[in-house]
Amino acid sequence: MKICAVTFVICYLNGISLALQWPNLLNENKLLKINKISNVKRDDEILNSNKYEYPRSNKSLKYINELQWLKYYNCLEEIYADVWHGRVIYPSALTALEGTSVTLKCQICISPMETHGTPLIKWYFNNSKSCGIKKILQYTDHVINSPDNRNIIIYSVKLEQAGIYWCEVGDTIGSIYYLYVDNDFETVTIHPNKATLVEYIPEYKVKIYTSWTTWSPCSTCDVVGIKLRYGYCTVSLIEMPEHEYLNNLITINKLQHRKRDDEWNQEHKNTKMTNTTLNVQLQMALMLFKNKLPCISSLLPEQVRLIPVIKKKKTAIMRRYCKKKCQKNIIFEVRDEKGNVLESANNSAGIYSMIQGMPELLPSIARNVLYEKYDTRFKLVCPGNLNADIPIIWRINHKVIIPSHIRSQSNGRIHVNPQMQILFESLKFEDANIYSCWQNDQVAGIVKLNVIGETEFKLNHRTILVGASVIISVVATMFWKAFKGRTRYTIH
Repeated sequence: MKICAVTFVICYLNGISLALQWPNLLNENKLLKINKISNVKRDDEILNSNKYEYPRSNKSLKYINELQWLKYYNCLEEIYADVWHGRVIYPSALTALEGTSVTLKCQICISPMETHGTPLIKWYFNNSKSCGIKKILQYTDHVINSPDNRNIIIYSVKLEQAGIYWCEVGDTIGSIYYLYVDNDFETVTIHPNKATLVEYIPEYKVKIYTSWTTWSPCSTCDVVGIKLRYGYCTVSLIEMPEHEYLNNLITINKLQHRKRDDEWNQEHKNTKMTNTTLNVQLQMALMLFKNKLPCISSLLPEQVRLIPVIKKKKTAIMRRYCKKKCQKNIIFEVRDEKGNVLESANNSAGIYSMIQGMPELLPSIARNVLYEKYDTRFKLVCPGNLNADIPIIWRINHKVIIPSHIRSQSNGRIHVNPQMQILFESLKFEDANIYSCWQNDQVAGIVKLNVIGETEFKLNHRTILVGASVIISVVATMFWKAFKGRTRYTIH
């Protein structure tokens, strides 16, 4: 069973398209069936695993069949809980700091009965402000999809990857994501005790707070490492109005836009919008996105984004020390019914069984050669990523760069920022070296840094003219003497 949805786009708010879906999600009988399944144990009739039907007495296939149906009904429950009372699939707005990773989930439920006859999930991407542009998302080394093709993960996200993402299966449209990429690296490291601060702006009836991601894995194993999580500035209404209020806001906004278009003339095009209109647009934008928008979102009115509290709020990074044990050997084994080992493969040594299939290849190691001027400010960024949201560790040869040590040894001239980038306040010739960045004890990128000097020549124009005159005089004199002493001979 698919979710049938009809998409319409609202393009009149700040010139940016807002995508809504009004789906014919589930009829009442199917909703009762879903609610019934969530409150009872497994049932052969409900899970379509009757003993007289496929797979009959095969317990292994029967168990797999039950898991597929339970997964399908759980998917329907999650979507129905997410669409609220009006059965509206709301778009989501996300923020990611440049260089971090983002996971986008496709909320389309496909019945196990239609798995083989249903086309694959396709992801689309639009980074333009135009409403009608639609292009298929291209997968790269750092844009990959999950094995079931339901989710995509963007590692080491770039500024040009900001835009609108959505998934489709046939005529069914799934989740819509507005992705914003923050490239402002003036981040603030927050202490855990100050991670829950909320600031209120009564004038606009909104609150400003920080939305935190989950903790990243530890940067290394068997020794003390670090793990990070990122906090992004978020705007929400202090009190969320009733859902039915959304239709009124849309109607009011349309009427006000129509009235302004009729009344405004050329002399009043730059007039600021009234507080009433601003509050209506702000409430509508927040309600369309489930009362949650990033502070840098262009969907917020410009006057709201320019509020000092919002404008000055930076992306936060929380750091914590960690320690985990290294996995010595990952052994894949195949056993018979009595427990005897039929086949084993040491995956840690790069050996895999034919049953496991082809292992996923890691992205190639990125290599860069940089030439930077002496006595300039420079930021060294890891050029690669192993498709893992793990903090970077820098090394010179085999020596690990410890941020506190390099800062003290250089008297603050060199330091490592929270994004694990090396900042040189003033490059010196001794900084030229080969730097390597590592993730999970595997090299991700190599950078050869060369520091070059700059020689300035200061010449006087009068000296240049005198020198040129002397050269021209010498050349002219040589030609004159050569032609003057020449004797003409006549052949008879």
